Amino acid sequence: MTDIHTWLLENPTVSLLITVLCYYLCLSLYKRFNHTAVLQPVMISIVLIITIISLLDIPYERYFDHNRIIHFLLGPATVALAIPLYKNKQRIRQLAVPLFTAVIIGGSMAIFFAVSIAWLLHASNDVLLSLAPKSVTTPIALSIAESIQAIPSLTAAFVLITGVVGAVIAEPLFRLMNEQDDGIKGMAIGISAHGVGTAKALEISPQCGAFSALSMGLTGAYTALALPYAMAFLRNFWGL
Repeated sequence: MTDIHTWLLENPTVSLLITVLCYYLCLSLYKRFNHTAVLQPVMISIVLIITIISLLDIPYERYFDHNRIIHFLLGPATVALAIPLYKNKQRIRQLAVPLFTAVIIGGSMAIFFAVSIAWLLHASNDVLLSLAPKSVTTPIALSIAESIQAIPSLTAAFVLITGVVGAVIAEPLFRLMNEQDDGIKGMAIGISAHGVGTAKALEISPQCGAFSALSMGLTGAYTALALPYAMAFLRNFWGL
């Protein structure tokens, strides 16, 4: 048994297979039950993967290291979102001013309210800094976390939680608000729920996915430029 456990720990294929198979099973379940929000595949696969690597006693650091190829593919996957953008370029041009306005206001409010609420709850400075980039896609959020001296692993967790929650509540919230415009839906999802939300937006419609991809990218760029200045202000104002 010791030899088997050692093999499980040291073989990168095992960790990679755990990730791929868990997500495939959860995605199949999600489709089987007509995209039910509570069965969001990222959320369910996280729970399943944590359970499996805990039972197999695989250290998270080693599991993460063995899955670096998936982490690397986040970049190309984000770039591939340019395809639905190109297909909807005409409407995007028409809504350029509202889109940029929404990105600036939404991106700013995402930072302000997240950090303010955590501060009121007496969160530590490390948590406040790590929470700030929660609404941008993972590769950008991790770079921002390093630049503002936050904890990248904690930021990654906040980003993931934000995306999953956004994907789960998006459609019920739109129904509650009686929102029918797929462009507006996509903008809201992309600004607040980044990559995981954009995957959900693509399920709604290609147009929704296109606007989500664009607003996600713009929010990431805006946050990367604005957040260091915002953190400098917060350090002076709140003593972070």
